[in-house]
Amino acid sequence: MSVIVQPHNIPIRMDAVNSAPQLELKVCHIHTLFSCSTRIPNEPNTTPSPSQSPAVPFPLLSLPPELLHQIVANYYALLPPLTITKSNHQLPHHALTPLALSSPHLLSILPPSLYYAHATFLFSSPSLLKPFADGFNRVEQVRKIKIWYGALGPLGPGTGTASTARGQEEGCTGDGEEKGNGRQDWVFSFLEAFRGLEEVTFVVELGMSKGFCERSRHVRVMEGWWECVRDAVREGWGASASASAQGKAKGRVLVMRVECEGFEGFWVDRICA
Repeated sequence: MSVIVQPHNIPIRMDAVNSAPQLELKVCHIHTLFSCSTRIPNEPNTTPSPSQSPAVPFPLLSLPPELLHQIVANYYALLPPLTITKSNHQLPHHALTPLALSSPHLLSILPPSLYYAHATFLFSSPSLLKPFADGFNRVEQVRKIKIWYGALGPLGPGTGTASTARGQEEGCTGDGEEKGNGRQDWVFSFLEAFRGLEEVTFVVELGMSKGFCERSRHVRVMEGWWECVRDAVREGWGASASASAQGKAKGRVLVMRVECEGFEGFWVDRICA
């Protein structure tokens, strides 16, 4: 490219001969400046993929086994009672808790017995006790159960039935063997099903009204029913083959409770073998 410098103070005649040089401008499209073979490299992806992400250890796994078991046992004990039905009594419930599902490795190092010994299981039918106990050695491991007994009938103790809406939803139809649903069925069934029981809670409906006389009558029915249940457990626990097998029942204490829906308060008894 040549540069012409004009002297100062010399006029320049602009004619056809001395015309200003014509500049030819060429506009290049920007996309023609880059060849297809010379692409601008993309920014490197600094976000690691899931397979490359560093594994964060589950916090509880760093604890000593004794402390880990104690924490998990307290967690199991605070869980709400698990309702056992015809559709779920064979499931591995120890592997289905939120804690177990959060860490497969944690599940692999915790014994199933830790769950069954500290969780509480709710039954609405005596016929569900034995099938549930037969799986995962629960016959030896279960310590706490709740029994949905239903309403106490007007005829007196032992006439309660679980043929309520709640009982029907949980697998109890109120027909056949469930129709009686008396203390004999329940006591015999749970003593036969579980050898390691430490606590049994009955949940009953009283339908308490506001009238004093009516409330007093319901309380008398409740007291009479509870006395029958308590006596049946005392007799059955000492005589049942499962409870007395190899002397395992000797010196043990079974805590019996009753919770009353519609009535503030509960009964508690401790029965010694």
